[in-house]
Amino acid sequence: MFSSWFVKPFATILLASSSSPQNRYERLISTFEMAHEVPQEADDILSDKNDNNDKTKFYQDAVQLYEEAIMLGRKPAVALYELEQEQQDDNKDESDSSGSSSSSSKSSSSCTLEWLIDLYCKSASAKMEINDMDGARGEAWAATVFSKNAYFPAIQCMEKVCEASGDMIGQISALKQMLDLIKTTSTEGESFDNKVNADEKDAMLTKLQILETKLMKKS
Repeated sequence: MFSSWFVKPFATILLASSSSPQNRYERLISTFEMAHEVPQEADDILSDKNDNNDKTKFYQDAVQLYEEAIMLGRKPAVALYELEQEQQDDNKDESDSSGSSSSSSKSSSSCTLEWLIDLYCKSASAKMEINDMDGARGEAWAATVFSKNAYFPAIQCMEKVCEASGDMIGQISALKQMLDLIKTTSTEGESFDNKVNADEKDAMLTKLQILETKLMKKS
């Protein structure tokens, strides 16, 4: 998950390394900082709800804030991610040409993109709570698109939406993608952290087997 302490160091790197106009990056950082504050208000709203109150209003308010944050933060989040990727590619080319080694660990540049993807997932979860299944599916789909199906929480979000909407085939597909993704978590240079524990993996396998059995009985 993206945290606000990363914004200013990230901005410093970009401003120092890029040949594009400085004010463009300043605008990106400024807009992203504003967007980053909005979902926290939604999180606070949901943390304040209790079982004795009508939850619908809480989730409706949260959805509105999540959507506002997405509208405000989507473009700068993606732009900052792409710019840092370009800078890393340039650095890698320089390292290759000089014969020096470069780190293949997870890039901090994925933090802005993870923030956006996690935001889509939060919005999807809140929309499920108010029975907006079409809206929830749209947000989950956006999360998988921005992650290129390479981020476990995004596919997990889609799996939950499919389960809540009774889409058994979609749920089976999502579970298979999640299990396939776990197998590749040892790959060097991956953009996202997709590690899960053994119990979680076993639970997914069990759920998949149950769903496939049910589907076979229906056909």
